[in-house]
Amino acid sequence: MKQVGLWACLCLGGALPSAFCQEGAVAPDAKKVIEALIAEHDADKANYPVKFEAFRPRFEAFAKEHRGTDAGFDAELWLLSGTWWSREKGTMHDEADAVTARILEAYPDSPRLGELLDKDYVYSRDAKIALCERFLEKERPVPVRAAAHLCLGKAFAREKSEESTASSRKHFEALRADFAAVPYKSTTYGAMASAHLAPHSSDMLRVDALAPEITGIGIDGKPIKLSDFRGKIVVLDFWGDW
Repeated sequence: MKQVGLWACLCLGGALPSAFCQEGAVAPDAKKVIEALIAEHDADKANYPVKFEAFRPRFEAFAKEHRGTDAGFDAELWLLSGTWWSREKGTMHDEADAVTARILEAYPDSPRLGELLDKDYVYSRDAKIALCERFLEKERPVPVRAAAHLCLGKAFAREKSEESTASSRKHFEALRADFAAVPYKSTTYGAMASAHLAPHSSDMLRVDALAPEITGIGIDGKPIKLSDFRGKIVVLDFWGDW
């Protein structure tokens, strides 16, 4: 077997499709390789903590092999989110900090750094706030600074004190003023800020009250309003991924 074929078989522990491991095969695109590894992990029927530990060495090897590349960043993000499964062992925060340190060293100027904050549940409060403040430095790419404002706004909103509420508003107002048009997943940071700055009061949400207006984008990509369905039975499905 030629060297490139051997690399293709070894980089994922021999789990690549056979076409990648034939004599003289060209080394696969790194993005496709990491996508295949993630798909293999997702298809595994073991419980999450068990399969995270089983797959962790392969992701670590891939991240090291592709350090500084977009595919390597994907592998590190997977490792970061997987530290969640170490929370019962009491090592989640330390493991998350270690992965984060690697990412910051290998990708110091990446516009994707804000994606770390979508996984802020793996950080301690102080580590999360310190990371956000680091990302607010002026030389950081716009998406990174926007992500930091959103993360801090949500973090301080959870603390409920007058001081934290004021800090939360400050970050959401900055987000709406300076980053309104910056894309965030299927929406924008401006829309996220507006939603947090104008929550419905408990009085508006009382039983038998007229449901407050909800606007958004439907699955067909067109604007949609809750009031369009007035008089009909409407089921609202609130969900999240964390």
